[in-house]
Amino acid sequence: MTPPEVIVAGAGLGGLSAAAELSRGGLRVLVLEAAAHVGGRCTTRVVEGARFAVGANTFGIRSERELARHGVPRPFFPAPYRIAYRGRNVRFPLDRSSLKALGALGLPLPLVVGTAVKIAWAIRGEPPAGETYRDIIHRLLGGRGGAELLEVEAWYLGAHPNALPASCLKTFFGLRYGFHRPVYPIGGAHRIP
Repeated sequence: MTPPEVIVAGAGLGGLSAAAELSRGGLRVLVLEAAAHVGGRCTTRVVEGARFAVGANTFGIRSERELARHGVPRPFFPAPYRIAYRGRNVRFPLDRSSLKALGALGLPLPLVVGTAVKIAWAIRGEPPAGETYRDIIHRLLGGRGGAELLEVEAWYLGAHPNALPASCLKTFFGLRYGFHRPVYPIGGAHRIP
């Protein structure tokens, strides 16, 4: 066996992605993984016959594009999700039912669109260093309705709104990962690795 030029420790999505990029660049890569499966936390577990997605539960449309770029089939289907907020179900990506629910919560369409524009404008560059996800939302919206609904997105991304940098709002708006168009792999999360 020809010795590798690069050794990647861990076959999670980060390690596999790094190995694919390095290999595409012409380097000989060896990936080492301690577990019996690849994917790290991006996997599917079967417990007493029930299947559970572990780690990332939905993926942005960019995941599909990146896999296609690597020549991997696109085993995804659209996977909208709903957040129960003050007794209403708000669907993401937003649709008519979402806008109706938001309107009933006192968040009419002009406010929703205006908020999206404000946040998109605020994050067009890099937000101030040290500003958190919660900071930027409260700076832009004050205590008005909808702020806590946007904070739910931070939890969805897996962290407390005070623990995420403000730049993570780019994830919500699809500027980096495309979570505004969530998708899920056919057959389970383990299909991606």
